[in-house]
Amino acid sequence: MSTDYRLKLISRDGTTAEITVIDSINPLPGSDTWQGDQAQWNTKGGAVSSWGADGTYLTGPLGANSIFLDHFGKNTNVSDTGDGQKNYDGGSFPQDSFRWECLTKT
Repeated sequence: MSTDYRLKLISRDGTTAEITVIDSINPLPGSDTWQGDQAQWNTKGGAVSSWGADGTYLTGPLGANSIFLDHFGKNTNVSDTGDGQKNYDGGSFPQDSFRWECLTKT
């Protein structure tokens, strides 16, 4: 069983995207993953790291620091929001800062 967080991301230019962060009950590194639209991210997803910290890193084409979700973690709930950063150029979602909102937690 896992906890799935569906997030809406909004870039500075108004581009929107959704991703799902999957929090596995398995404590091994790389157990937690994220998934998104290949066209928007130039990847279908990857590993999640830094649970328990004040932010979460999503692995993608640039490695572990491809996408950063500030103030996102296991205690995130529906309607919580925060800032983020896409640190690579690729896919239709622009490189730069964005806002995220947790739409569902199941």
